Amino acid sequence: MDIESGHVRQVTVTERSLTSYRASFDRFVQAVATYGKQFEVPVLQVATEMDLEDVVLDLFRRGGLLQ
Repeated sequence: MDIESGHVRQVTVTERSLTSYRASFDRFVQAVATYGKQFEVPVLQVATEMDLEDVVLDLFRRGGLLQ
């Protein structure tokens, strides 16, 4: 389902396309991490299952910004 339009479309994911996607995603994540290191910007990868508010608040607490 397209989250923006709500349209549903059936797709077939092959092992080959999934492998290709994972490799592409891994390259993207590595590029973001490299960029962050280069410009001293913290990068944090968060799983979609995680509550972003909890993650950010925990990060602020560990950094001493919140108690």
